Amino acid sequence: MKRWSLRNPPPILLGLVGCLVGLFYVLRIMIPAGMDPTIMLAFGEDSPVQSTYARALVGDITVRGAFGHDGQVFFVHANDPWFRDPGSHAVHMDRPIYRGQRMGYPTIASGLGLFPPKLVIWTLPLVNVLALGAGSLASSRLAQILGGSTWLGLAFCLNLGILSEVDISGGGVVALAFGVGGVLAAEQGKVWLAAAALAAAALSRETMLASVAVLGWILWRRRIDGWLIVLTLPIAVVVGWGFYVRTRLSGLPSTGIREFAQYPFAGPIEAFQFWRNEPLNLLMIGAFLAVCVAFTIRAVRSRQLLAWAAFPSLLIASVLSISVWRYPYDIVRVLAPVFLAFPFLAFVDPAGGVRGPVGVERKAVMEP
Repeated sequence: MKRWSLRNPPPILLGLVGCLVGLFYVLRIMIPAGMDPTIMLAFGEDSPVQSTYARALVGDITVRGAFGHDGQVFFVHANDPWFRDPGSHAVHMDRPIYRGQRMGYPTIASGLGLFPPKLVIWTLPLVNVLALGAGSLASSRLAQILGGSTWLGLAFCLNLGILSEVDISGGGVVALAFGVGGVLAAEQGKVWLAAAALAAAALSRETMLASVAVLGWILWRRRIDGWLIVLTLPIAVVVGWGFYVRTRLSGLPSTGIREFAQYPFAGPIEAFQFWRNEPLNLLMIGAFLAVCVAFTIRAVRSRQLLAWAAFPSLLIASVLSISVWRYPYDIVRVLAPVFLAFPFLAFVDPAGGVRGPVGVERKAVMEP
């Protein structure tokens, strides 16, 4: 029987810690609001379309300032995850096709469309709490097979980007949890499981396809059987769902902020004029950028799949607009994979290699 030490508690324990962190974070927001779960869905006082829609379905809701955030749109999607009646539901989404591509989180939270709205307002934050635990467990197990401490699972549940997603009932928690699961399966040589997990990650956030492309390329370079499955299955699933979404939602009005900048780095350059008058925000953004630089220096010398899977986040962040870069809590959500991978680079093998092969499959994946 394997004995566990304080340095390496079982991954399941780290998964439970992740759930507790998520539960504590959600309760911290809900208790001041009288345990009203709608506070977690981030309805905005300046978003009358989504707020009016929610009141018609669940009664009184608690709203936040300004335009609110992602959770209010995921609530709309969760009430009709397959877009069977877009005229009653999807029409209330700010950008139906863009939002509709991210079906993973609302589909799970809706029980595949079986749950009523009054239950969905609870299951949306609950799914993120469970995803926080699942992601922590997968991260802990990944650290274990790489030869590091299982405590690295905390890099998932204490990730500022992930906690920001929990705050607004965003889909990033589910997306990254599936993404880590895919990397874990790939490191173990389980290509079909890796492909399925990465497909689920990309259905939760389509930008995860960039990580899929990088992982597929690395597995091909290492001559790993099944690399084509890891690459093509997620792409095929996302393209197929995207075609379906466009078929069902074409013609619906689209509103909302501009996500992408006109040229690379325009977002942070334009946002700097605001940061100059906000020392705390400037300090936080500076710290984020410092981590990104340190991550890049280590990652280019690393053989860790997790590090390479996080690389596209930097490229995506570079082309995002001022609307994302303006506030730290928004850009940190984009950089969440970097903040997860960096502790692995720092503590698993500072020299950039990989320690602790586990079994034949592990050796097959990590050797060129």
